[in-house]
Amino acid sequence: MKVLVILEYGIPDYRIDLFKELSQAEFIENFLVINSDKIYKGSSRLFKNKCLNFVGNTKLGFHSGLLEYIKKFDIIISSFNIRVLSCWIPSFLFLEKQWIFWGKGLGTNRNFLINAVRRLIINRADKVLVYNKNGKEKLIKVLNLDCKQKIEAVNNTVRVTNHGIPSDFNGKYFLYFGRIQERKGLIELINCYKEFVVKSNLGKEIPKLRFVGNGKYKEVLKEHVKQNDILNLVDFEEGVYNDESIKEHFRQAIAYVCPYNVGLAVVNSFAYGVPVITIQKKQIAPEFHYLNECNSFVCKGLEEFTEKLSYLSNLEDVTLMKKKCYDFFKIELSHDNMVETFIKAINEVRD
Repeated sequence: MKVLVILEYGIPDYRIDLFKELSQAEFIENFLVINSDKIYKGSSRLFKNKCLNFVGNTKLGFHSGLLEYIKKFDIIISSFNIRVLSCWIPSFLFLEKQWIFWGKGLGTNRNFLINAVRRLIINRADKVLVYNKNGKEKLIKVLNLDCKQKIEAVNNTVRVTNHGIPSDFNGKYFLYFGRIQERKGLIELINCYKEFVVKSNLGKEIPKLRFVGNGKYKEVLKEHVKQNDILNLVDFEEGVYNDESIKEHFRQAIAYVCPYNVGLAVVNSFAYGVPVITIQKKQIAPEFHYLNECNSFVCKGLEEFTEKLSYLSNLEDVTLMKKKCYDFFKIELSHDNMVETFIKAINEVRD
């Protein structure tokens, strides 16, 4: 069986383990990942991949020279992104190929024409994998689909090799982990933290705020911290990408704090038993739907966000909540489950 994967813009580091394991599956004799370097630079040597020229931009574009590769493969796993024409138009040119689409499901644009194209693609597909159960339910409901059997939820996750709750936890700081971006609400985070500091009992050591990540917006944050006169309470660390370094940052984190647009860092957070504090609105990533009342605090606004900083910093026994976070990771976000769902989907469409 020959399997081809078509990615929109590149190979993210967090996908490498998935593709490595698929390439080693016994029944797959040839495995190739087609990508570009439009967003994610570089490539992996752990599996075969080919970087093609990408014509256009993230709003509309296509891979040049893709069709010659599709001809050589039996099953195509393609990103479910209608903005990238080469991800879906070839499925109608090669009707003899088995086609699996994989993505969030519904995007932010849900006008009649876009939804009609989505419905057309799903009807053509042999299988559709969406990032979580919520995405599956919305896709079926909004598009009024009658082909529910071909749509499956596969939780979007990453492999964490050293998951587990640290035994030496004593809660030293609130942690933001990930890209330093304005859309994450990090200025608002600093403002909430400043208010928390002002209201804190000065007789107790105040937990710090730690930022771990890279991005041009970091300089804006540093200046804002300086203006708020809390330089001694806010740390900025460079981004880290290996499990040992990631775990060191989460080890003493009271909570992973991100007002808006939480992402895959939610997985890392739960992998080490760390709860999440965020705000209900301005959430577009599928990982937001992993949050529940047992593992997170989803606030209605910034005022409540500040209150939760205070609540967790004064909570003497966090053992139960940390266990619930970790249990959720083991049950719902295991990378092995993700790999197994892909292998099951490939087996189903080839039978």
